Amino acid sequence: MTIRNLRADDDLARAGELLFLVDPYIFPDFLGDTRRARIFGTKLFDNTKNGLFSFGNTLVAEENGELLAILCFRETKVAPWDTPKITERFVETGEPLPENFARANEKYMQKITDAELPENAVEIEFLATAPEARGRGIASELFAYLKNPEKYAELHLDVLANNENAIRLYEKQGFKKVSTFPCYPDGSVDVYHMVLNLGEKSNA
Repeated sequence: MTIRNLRADDDLARAGELLFLVDPYIFPDFLGDTRRARIFGTKLFDNTKNGLFSFGNTLVAEENGELLAILCFRETKVAPWDTPKITERFVETGEPLPENFARANEKYMQKITDAELPENAVEIEFLATAPEARGRGIASELFAYLKNPEKYAELHLDVLANNENAIRLYEKQGFKKVSTFPCYPDGSVDVYHMVLNLGEKSNA
């Protein structure tokens, strides 16, 4: 198995399908359903420097030519979210936009890129492993790719408070809960913000 950045010649439909697994609230609003997630996935990723869903900020686990997991992250000074651009790309597919597509853009994607992130930190935004590949430690290998104290001082992430399996995984990785806030879109479930301190960034 190989951990690497997503590339333009990868199966981007599969990448979209994996993203749809991330969260029961965000991606039904943003991508609609699994079928549309595969179609929109071919238009979602690009070369925007430090952009959400850029190739450079998306990691994948690949085995025998198949994408088994995906991790999207952002660094400090992330590129602003461009709702008109992504809307135009999705419309080009000829597929109807999800009913709550505008809400997902305004209330979630835009808020991610507007939120401040500490200097020398990285925030893991989306992480999913294909059901058939779970239990193999793939998520841990994706984390290991970012656990670079020479580059980052902290790793940040958010997790639904009722996602006990994910919370156990993150705590095993060394993440600690530092705050709680209401989840998207209606605040019906709490979200934990968790941080892993990797130490001060080296000046070497």
